[in-house]
Amino acid sequence: MLKIAVLVVLGTSFQSFAKEVIIYGEDNRVDINEVTDSKILDISKSVAAQVDKYSFNKRFYNKANYIAFNNYARLKDPMGAEVCSDERFANQPSLSNCSGFLIAPNLLATAGHCLLNDNGVISNTTNYNCERNDWLFSFENRVKDGFEPKLVLEKDLYQCKRIVIAKLTDDDDFAIIELDRNVTDRTPLKLRPFGKVKRGTSLYVIGHPSGLPKKVAAGSKVLKSRKPKYFSASLDTFGGNSGSPVFNAVTHEVEGILVRGKQDYIWDSFNERNCKRVNVCNESGKKCLENEDNLKGEEVTRITEILSFMK
Repeated sequence: MLKIAVLVVLGTSFQSFAKEVIIYGEDNRVDINEVTDSKILDISKSVAAQVDKYSFNKRFYNKANYIAFNNYARLKDPMGAEVCSDERFANQPSLSNCSGFLIAPNLLATAGHCLLNDNGVISNTTNYNCERNDWLFSFENRVKDGFEPKLVLEKDLYQCKRIVIAKLTDDDDFAIIELDRNVTDRTPLKLRPFGKVKRGTSLYVIGHPSGLPKKVAAGSKVLKSRKPKYFSASLDTFGGNSGSPVFNAVTHEVEGILVRGKQDYIWDSFNERNCKRVNVCNESGKKCLENEDNLKGEEVTRITEILSFMK
């Protein structure tokens, strides 16, 4: 099946260092309220969105503490991705920069470029990107008629306390952050403990493409798995998916962290419309509408690269 190819835009604040993701063949992204597999639904609860702490305020409403988002752009807006109004999810809000996932009660894994603006390595410290952004586990659509990000429970919002490790080089792109408190109502995800995923293995990914409410995209596979630190796959991912966990569809173990990919959107010049379309490739990552890079599929940091830093 075809999937829309998009280079992983690692976050709106770090676009110069990240590529957007793409759709390969058929667009397999679905909202959480469309997922029927109870196992995947439970896993999805442990995936979080990176949100700018100045994009919301806190309120007390109906005997509970909530956060309310301030002015926000929809995917079709100029401050969003400027997609054409008939593109999928065009009316949904684009709020987050990156994705991340729970690997221990107080530890979150994500892409290195979601914390670092330049190549390098830092550990046991904090920085501007850590202090400026929080992590929200419940930015998702669970209602039938769409999502309005007005009120989200404050208990689902966590701060970055410190960066355990963040690494961004030509081959490495990963980070582990310590949260300000333990997450008690969500389960750390199961990680591949050793070895490499094989070419052709079926995959799925959970995250926040283009900063949208949480999406699950299945029907993907490993395209290449020769490199020691990363592999490539036909994942339907976009900017904002950076840091998303990529799962083995059989074992449900995390195989890696989504970090980069092909260009995701292209201008609709054929119809002379001042808006963007999703870039589409075939399932092998070829015959794209726009293909100016040499990447074959979306690239994923192997999860085994972070295991030694969790001890």
